[in-house]
Amino acid sequence: MAGEHAAFTAIPNYAITNCGMRIAAIGECGGKGVSALTRRGREENEYERLFIRGGVLVGAFLINRPQDRAGIADLIHRRVDTSPFQAPLQTMAFDINTLVQIK
Repeated sequence: MAGEHAAFTAIPNYAITNCGMRIAAIGECGGKGVSALTRRGREENEYERLFIRGGVLVGAFLINRPQDRAGIADLIHRRVDTSPFQAPLQTMAFDINTLVQIK
């Protein structure tokens, strides 16, 4: 806008509380070449749908998982390769925030 060419790097995200549920959409929630991984928790109707392209997390849809929102946004922004963690990511018992420490 100021005459300089620069990449837009902000991660789109949206959050709302509705009917007692905390809902958030972060990054790219679908699209060409994107696969989805679903995680469900037993308490408080927890749900996460992670969107992955080429092993890299590109988006997420969260219900009642505000504790994961900032970490997921960071992983998306840094384009962290999550492919070595595909098996652990299948379960909500795996804390996705541990991946934030990956360089």
